[in-house]
Amino acid sequence: MKIELTILGIDVSKSSVTTHILTQYPKGGLQAYWNKTRNKASTLYPAFYSNPDAKNQQKSAFDFADYLAEIKPDYAILEPTGNHYSRLWASILNKLEIKMLWVGHVELRRYRGGKIYQIKVTQLML
Repeated sequence: MKIELTILGIDVSKSSVTTHILTQYPKGGLQAYWNKTRNKASTLYPAFYSNPDAKNQQKSAFDFADYLAEIKPDYAILEPTGNHYSRLWASILNKLEIKMLWVGHVELRRYRGGKIYQIKVTQLML
């Protein structure tokens, strides 16, 4: 039996998060996937800001909550820059009862190097 999960990857920065929905490990690897999709980054990798600039039409934390309610991820995997920067986004995920997994910089570097990431996500699915 194969269980399909919606996993949201979240890169936490000082004043924003960048997200991407993960459904499967990309064929050809992460670098090939990025090369194919980077021109569509604004739609495939939505960003949300803790202090949005209205004239640049930046999305807010409220938009992030609406986005989560729309896509209904099973898990959110966060790569935090710092505990203080992550607090707002984690509290929104927590309030919407979305399970969070934290991945540190060292671990993430290793996952990017190969399909270890795929194994970890597959283990998560079991």
